[in-house]
Amino acid sequence: MGDEGKGIGVPSILLPLEAQASSEVHFPRRMFFYFARLHQKYLQHVYPIVVFSFDEPYRQEANVYIKASISFLEMSTAIRSLFSRFRSAL
Repeated sequence: MGDEGKGIGVPSILLPLEAQASSEVHFPRRMFFYFARLHQKYLQHVYPIVVFSFDEPYRQEANVYIKASISFLEMSTAIRSLFSRFRSAL
């Protein structure tokens, strides 16, 4: 069925609605986790909607979540090292 969902013949979407009454440091990460879990469970398009109702701090909230704790170069170097150790152990 692919993106049509589990047991549903017609494509549908999920619109989770959240009221955010205070500023939260890890808000983008939390919303990403909710999105990912809903998509994984229902295999539907997910369009989260957040209603911000706090006054301070007044700022534009992030609309993306990027977790970059390791660079591609560092990852490829680590993988090469792992494979070379594996080969030499054989």
